[in-house]
Amino acid sequence: MSQPVQNASQDQQSLQMVALDGAQPTVIPHLSTSVIIGQPMGTKPSVTTCKTCKYEIVTRIEKKATTKTHVIAFLLCLFLCWPCVCLPYCMSSCNNIDHYCTKCNSYIGSYHLSLT
Repeated sequence: MSQPVQNASQDQQSLQMVALDGAQPTVIPHLSTSVIIGQPMGTKPSVTTCKTCKYEIVTRIEKKATTKTHVIAFLLCLFLCWPCVCLPYCMSSCNNIDHYCTKCNSYIGSYHLSLT
């Protein structure tokens, strides 16, 4: 799991020579593009490839309180449920979960639970 993932077409440019009816050859640049589609992040650490260091890693997660978390805690306090004020900060449904690379600590993605 600690070997870098190689992408053969990444940042490579090949040139193609074309001669038109006996004229001077013309150099036409040929660019190749690769698109990397990440997998969806969840509430638990995920196996993915870091776009920065190119290693296949298991992500490190950090839970972050959101505005929704603070509003729910305020409403609990407002309705005299102050013993339960800490519950939104402990529930994963009230927090965003950020994923980071374990090798280079770069940001990979987030998990946001939307209640729509």
